Amino acid sequence: MAVQLFSYILSIIGLCGLILATISNEWKITGHDNDETVYQVKYEGLWMKCHADPTIHNTKCISYISIFHQLEIQASRAVMLISIVLSTMAALGTISGLRCTRFLDGNEAVKNKVSFIGGILFMLSGLLAVAITVWIMYRIVEDFNEDDKREDRYVIGRALYGALAAALLSLIGGTLLCVCSITHLRSHKKISKHPISNSSGKDYV
Repeated sequence: MAVQLFSYILSIIGLCGLILATISNEWKITGHDNDETVYQVKYEGLWMKCHADPTIHNTKCISYISIFHQLEIQASRAVMLISIVLSTMAALGTISGLRCTRFLDGNEAVKNKVSFIGGILFMLSGLLAVAITVWIMYRIVEDFNEDDKREDRYVIGRALYGALAAALLSLIGGTLLCVCSITHLRSHKKISKHPISNSSGKDYV
């Protein structure tokens, strides 16, 4: 029960991280070659790009206007939103499958199957988010190394690191949920095949 609950909490933390990372505007920020001199002047997210002026402590953000040249952004939005929807469905559905709750107490097999399905959804959510974040990281690094003379060269932002960490938490949590569910299902089948007799001795007439 403890491992199952821990797995569910990990997955919920991952879901919260995915939501925060998706709405954040710091997926990539402008920086120099030296990582120690990275400065945040311009930064972009999935929904808008911002420009911060440190001298007057002012930040201006502009939503993306053209969709055609932002196909990468559109694809990233879609994948992240699908990942969040899958995790949300898993979080709501898995509650009834947790052994620490009283839902479906009369049928342990159904309870374990519900938990298993929730784990699968968490795993799918994590895999989608990992795939898109790693791809975007690769694109940022590739663009950074391509043009050394360009002033506005972007490096990986904190939100992108956060999205990757949240995706891994969802993936790990979902995997542990599936393992716990399979273990409980097998133990339940063994008990049903070999029921324990309540009679302590022989019956006499």
